[in-house]
Amino acid sequence: MKEFITTEAKAETAVLVALITKTQNERKTEEYLDELAFLAETQFRDLRGQG
Repeated sequence: MKEFITTEAKAETAVLVALITKTQNERKTEEYLDELAFLAETQFRDLRGQG
């Protein structure tokens, strides 16, 4: 009798965090976070609380 191996994809969760500093303004920080969110989505991450 053959055994079957069942696999399933599990969603991973990523938390994106940023700091606004004197050398990096809010607009630039938002731009970096948007880019990171896009990259995470392309890797099938489950992003929560974005916005």
